[in-house]
Amino acid sequence: VGDDWKIEAGAVEQDEVYRDGLEAAGCGEVRRFWHMHIDLEQLHHQAPEPPPGVTLTVVDSDDDRRLLHHLDEVAFAEHFGFVPHPYDDWSSWFSDRRDARPDLWWLAWLDGEPVGLCIGDDSRIERNAGHVRVLGVVPKARGRGITRWLLLESFAQGAREGRTAMTLTVDSANTTGATALYDGVGMRPERVIVLYRRPA
Repeated sequence: VGDDWKIEAGAVEQDEVYRDGLEAAGCGEVRRFWHMHIDLEQLHHQAPEPPPGVTLTVVDSDDDRRLLHHLDEVAFAEHFGFVPHPYDDWSSWFSDRRDARPDLWWLAWLDGEPVGLCIGDDSRIERNAGHVRVLGVVPKARGRGITRWLLLESFAQGAREGRTAMTLTVDSANTTGATALYDGVGMRPERVIVLYRRPA
């Protein structure tokens, strides 16, 4: 195992008893994640026009899935807790889920070059909500409104399917401006998960 192993546990912010127990066991808070939500009932079914030079395609081949994996690895390489995963492990984690929606695996292109991804699923279907599992743009293409457009496109898709809400989870200390983006389009935290860690 090595000498750098650690124990990690997540706790809902309001669960003070569990959080006190983690702290008593020597765990310290290291991060907070927001489960965010937006009601779709007042939203239009049509997303805004894409930014200049930007197009979207639906993943429909193994080459596309490998490209999706590559973009995921590049877009999140500098994020907290990032661990690279071989393509086969990554692919099976997404495709073997009971709530998988391959028709909601999207690639974003800027002037013909792949730069972003959006992966949706049905993991919140019991609430009649759509869920954005992964949303990212590679560093060199940020600041062009691509992420915002992908997000709004996912809202429009959810509305067309009759979903009443959309959800996603984000690192509250994200350094790419994601929390400001989500807040700016009307999403709000509905639950806070506190990550605790205890080193060896």
